[in-house]
Amino acid sequence: FAMHVTEAPYSNMSMTSWDFGGANSLWIPPMMAEPIDGYMAYVAGNLNSGSGSYMIQLTHTGGSIVPTQMPFNFNTGGAGQITAMNYSPIDPNHWYVLTENGRIYHSGDSGTTWTQHTISNAPGTHYFYGMFIYPSPVNLGTVYIGGSGYSNPAVYKLENHGATATALTNGLPPTLVHELAGDPTDSLLFAATEVGPFVYVAGDDEWYDLTLMGMPDVNCWSVEYLDGVDIARFGTHARGLWDFELETPSSIGLDDELNAKLNVF
Repeated sequence: FAMHVTEAPYSNMSMTSWDFGGANSLWIPPMMAEPIDGYMAYVAGNLNSGSGSYMIQLTHTGGSIVPTQMPFNFNTGGAGQITAMNYSPIDPNHWYVLTENGRIYHSGDSGTTWTQHTISNAPGTHYFYGMFIYPSPVNLGTVYIGGSGYSNPAVYKLENHGATATALTNGLPPTLVHELAGDPTDSLLFAATEVGPFVYVAGDDEWYDLTLMGMPDVNCWSVEYLDGVDIARFGTHARGLWDFELETPSSIGLDDELNAKLNVF
């Protein structure tokens, strides 16, 4: 089911649920918040029979959740069902949808019209709940996608709203990427994977294994970046939450006596 919680932090909170209906959706269907309206969200599926895959708008109104199937069918031409949805934090009119057979769809008008691109050798999907899309917080039209990468790259950087795809593979072993998150400057990309937590440093074009920093050797299911405190928070399987805190190196001061002994070549 999907649930809407009203006034969540307060004692007068209320909860309204909607049981998944229809067919052709993942076990835990991808969901996307509505960028503007807090009483609305989107879930992937099909309210009718058949193989079509649609965005279903869920609206909390009158004490219940009302589903409305949007008209565009993403499962055309062998695209497969929807595996991920997200919108740009820079301009929430730009939406992105990923399907299981390597198609990325972009809309610049909040889902009214769509443009499709095919990703060659794209990541596969997790059979329970799909893949992940992380739109860049800096560059409109740049998105990162993650998924299953055992015989193909697990992470891609897509530019021009999906028209250009670059695999990010250096240092990342063959694995399944569950979730992606990044810092506000787009210089660090964090990945929660089946083989643990990783960070991609854009300046190095390299992935680094964060288990070497003291995290347990365990698969990670989720990651989020807490901008206000510069922390990447990973959710693990049965080992709780782990925070990777970024620190700015302190400046190194040299006294006059030490300065006098230095030679510069």
